[in-house]
Amino acid sequence: MKSIYKLIIIGLLGIGFGCSNEILPVLTEDEVYGTIESQKSAVLGMYGTMLDFKGYASQQHDVTMNSGFFYSGKKDYNFTIASLNATPTDIPVNDAWLNYYKTINSANDIIYNIEKRNGGDMMAEGVPSTSRNYVGQAYFARALNYYRIFQYWGGAPLRILPVSMEEVYKGRATKAEMLDLIISDLEKATEMMAGDDQEFGFPKKYAANFLLAKVYSSIAYAAESNDEWLKVEGYTDQGSSIYWDLAYEEGLKVHQKYSLVPRYGDLWELQTGNNTTESIFEIQFSVTSATQTSFYRTFTPKSYTMGVNNFGRLYANPELYDKMVEESPEDPRIGETFMNRYVGYKKNDDGSIGHNGWETLHYPEKKVQGVVTRTNLATGFTPLHKLMQRDRTATTVTADKNWVIFRYADYLLMMGAIANKKGLAGDAVSYVNEVLSRARNSGETVTEFPKDWAPMGQDEFDLKVFWQRRLELVGEGTDWFDARKRGYNFFKTNVIDRHNDFVQGPLGVPSIDVTYPDNTRVMYLPIPNDEINSNYLITGADQNPGY
Repeated sequence: MKSIYKLIIIGLLGIGFGCSNEILPVLTEDEVYGTIESQKSAVLGMYGTMLDFKGYASQQHDVTMNSGFFYSGKKDYNFTIASLNATPTDIPVNDAWLNYYKTINSANDIIYNIEKRNGGDMMAEGVPSTSRNYVGQAYFARALNYYRIFQYWGGAPLRILPVSMEEVYKGRATKAEMLDLIISDLEKATEMMAGDDQEFGFPKKYAANFLLAKVYSSIAYAAESNDEWLKVEGYTDQGSSIYWDLAYEEGLKVHQKYSLVPRYGDLWELQTGNNTTESIFEIQFSVTSATQTSFYRTFTPKSYTMGVNNFGRLYANPELYDKMVEESPEDPRIGETFMNRYVGYKKNDDGSIGHNGWETLHYPEKKVQGVVTRTNLATGFTPLHKLMQRDRTATTVTADKNWVIFRYADYLLMMGAIANKKGLAGDAVSYVNEVLSRARNSGETVTEFPKDWAPMGQDEFDLKVFWQRRLELVGEGTDWFDARKRGYNFFKTNVIDRHNDFVQGPLGVPSIDVTYPDNTRVMYLPIPNDEINSNYLITGADQNPGY
């Protein structure tokens, strides 16, 4: 029997339950939305939903394991989500879905209530610009979270009003209906959000322009791929050219509104990595909730810090590491991105903390008679140093390092890819070379690699920019869709086959490696069981094919 209240209470209202029996006060509409300050609090609360444990503090990154580039320190995940065998009961699948709708529900409340207080027209004369900006923030957040749902699951329930029985129970919308709303919301966001005068901690309107360019370029890629899984009626059947043009037009509005930080490594340090000139949109752990469990815990090996309390859940596959070195040897980003060796900590019998007495060697540093050896998690895979806790004396799992969702390097590589598709070879390499130049200057001395690109064939450029995006952005949340947006054949050749070739080669180890399936169902995740069991308008018959 389906639970009538489960989705309402847990999923959409997003109420956190503790151990206390205290009855929480019910706030009136005036108390929540009656002043500029209370509206700001509501928007901060909306963004705050994105950094809870089911969001960017943990489970959003666990979903990233399904991209095909990673291994998990949580062994169970290596036979499900990390091995391209996700199931409808997987915790990350259910939690990520729940978190997206939690943020969407907060955005719906903000849009509905502030618009109602201003006569329904936020662009009308006399509407406070700050209120307009906050509604624009809500449209942006709603579009972003629906776009994530669209990417991972395809069609899904569209809930656009505050919680009610009518809004809770929704069937799956078509993919076209999803895109209609996402594009409409982003267009509104670009009108309402503040630009260069945006207040600290909030994304500027250019973030919405950037995301809209991403959406248009993804439609163009889907149209070019002719992949059945990526087809969207009314969109991909118009061909790719119109969407490459729209993507480029929207992207130009973002150009030089941000700038790369001088050194790649500066992005990952607590002292230099928050709210930089490169940041287009980041979740403010340092503003919204400095006591929240940090994403560091997911990426940091357990014994790396003195607290000996990390998860160490996400490691790079060896074939990914090898490809990065092959693409750009001596690239300073490789040293910043990956951690190959360290001496860890342990808790002693007397409760004290000390070094564990040995050096942990991650792939490819463990060697026997000069030959690389892989025997277990430690020696077989490679942590992502750039996303690890840098303070090795840390004893807690909290930190106020923000999670950056969009940054300017992502934009430049995206624009390079779009310009290439439009036949603008000179512009294409110019965008990419800006990223490569920063990379060369990110070490102690200027390096030869990565070398600037010269104009090349469109297909060659597109493949190279795919791998360049891994070098620059691996682990940051772009991997899953970057690998799939060109269609299943591309994904199979460059991810599945590459992984399986390594696993079946001389360095493959059956006890720790998993062979990826050759199955097109991996183009989407399964609809979570929690949704199917609690929404009577979605049944097992609505599940994505193959699950």
